[in-house]
Amino acid sequence: MDYGGRHTAGSFSFPVLKPSELLRCMTDLGMPFSEEDLTKPTMQRILTVYEHFTEILMGVTREQYGQPSFSAMQILEHPDLHQDSIGLIAYYRQLRKLMVEVGVDDFSMRDILRPEPPRVRRCLSAIINFAKFREERMGVFETCNQKAEEALARKEMLEQKNRELSEQVNTLRLQRAEQEPAAQKLRDVNSTLTADLRELKKQQTALTSEAEALKKEKTDLAEKLAKTQMTIMNLKQDCIRLKSRIVQSPEKLKASISEMNNSLQSDKATIGATEKKARELQNKIDMMSLVEQDIVTCLKLMDECEVERQKAETALKKVSTDKENIDKKHAEIRELDINEEQLKRQLNSAKDKLARLEKHQSVKNDAISSKLEKLKEEYRLAMMERAQSQAKADENEKVTIMTEEKAADLRKQEAIDAAGLEDLIGKLASQVDIYQNAIEKAMAAA
Repeated sequence: MDYGGRHTAGSFSFPVLKPSELLRCMTDLGMPFSEEDLTKPTMQRILTVYEHFTEILMGVTREQYGQPSFSAMQILEHPDLHQDSIGLIAYYRQLRKLMVEVGVDDFSMRDILRPEPPRVRRCLSAIINFAKFREERMGVFETCNQKAEEALARKEMLEQKNRELSEQVNTLRLQRAEQEPAAQKLRDVNSTLTADLRELKKQQTALTSEAEALKKEKTDLAEKLAKTQMTIMNLKQDCIRLKSRIVQSPEKLKASISEMNNSLQSDKATIGATEKKARELQNKIDMMSLVEQDIVTCLKLMDECEVERQKAETALKKVSTDKENIDKKHAEIRELDINEEQLKRQLNSAKDKLARLEKHQSVKNDAISSKLEKLKEEYRLAMMERAQSQAKADENEKVTIMTEEKAADLRKQEAIDAAGLEDLIGKLASQVDIYQNAIEKAMAAA
């Protein structure tokens, strides 16, 4: 089997099929194709075959390119004469794309206008080879196509989500703008509470130190009071014991008692002052406990404020990021507005051009309509002539039948005459032989 055809993108070969294989493959593809179409191809027939393949493999038909563009027709001097040619050329471009893809890089308009059997066989072999390859890969293609459709659907969903998020960002910006005074007020209150809390912390430290010192002093005074009371008790016992041993002197005793009373009163006063100071310290300690609870509450409030501050900073950062994104979106929107204006100008220009072309086409349509009426009249006359010609043809056919019948009779009579002539020739030949024998005998006798 011979091979041919190379693709420019990647070097590969396709088998040139035998005529029998080619006809069988065309039948399998549902394309009526005879051996005569392969050995004696015509433009109309081969163009029909190519159109069948472009419709199957590319979804393109010749009718799609049958109406040429107004811009192309406007350039030509006599566009009516080239209408079919322009449509054929437009279709040829699409067909050539297919042929290059299947491996026939040298496909040209000659392969359509003047198809040659070897070229037709080669081109159809390439298309059939590609069609079989396409059928084998159709499952993969459909899978990829489904993935592409899913990707497009996801893209549309993400675009919709992006629009929703943009709306949410705008809403948050408005809410942020509305809540900014309250947030600033909370920040100011937070700063004030932080300063007060720091001052209370300093006071707590100082009061705690003072309370510790007073507690220590209270302990020392309590020990001193206990020792003094013990000393007084011992002294009282000593006084009782010594009273029986000493000569009492009322004056000395009074002086001693007075001195001891003074000392006792002094100690009592000291103890009272110490107890009073201890009560005051206890009150301060109780007060400090309350202050400590307030400080704990303030610290907890500070922690909550810190969390809220961090949230506010995070929200501010997010708002800043959203603002940057919104600015980018605004820039994109401005660019889209500019593009929209350009497209509007192009659209208006295209509308003006289309109006001119429609006007030109209207004039052409009027001319075509008049020409069509003329052609209809000519067609009517031609049909009348055809009817007359058909009548003459029918009459001639009758004469022909009669002539053929006469010719058949003549052929029969000729056959009969030929048979009689052959008999006569046989008889004459016999007589000639007899006469010749007689002459020979006569000559021999002489």
